[in-house]
Amino acid sequence: MSRARVETDRWIAFKSHFAIESFYCRPGIEGAHEKGGVEGQIGYFRRNHFTPVPEVESLAELNELVEQWDRHDGAAAGSARGPGPSMSTSRTSVRC
Repeated sequence: MSRARVETDRWIAFKSHFAIESFYCRPGIEGAHEKGGVEGQIGYFRRNHFTPVPEVESLAELNELVEQWDRHDGAAAGSARGPGPSMSTSRTSVRC
């Protein structure tokens, strides 16, 4: 089983517009552990940075905060409290 997927034209256009790079978990038993790891990292980031919801004046300010948090979490990745790889390796800045 591989990570390869057949992507629709609309999904490809969406990814292109928002500069998203897709990465798929392996299907079945071989990849069962991957989804939980990804969801755990997202939950860590949300609980630690978006609770309570940050108050910002603009989307640019929010993007700056997310980049700061990401750098901080990346620096802590080697410690017991770090979430793992930097978010910047798997996402771009938040965009409208």
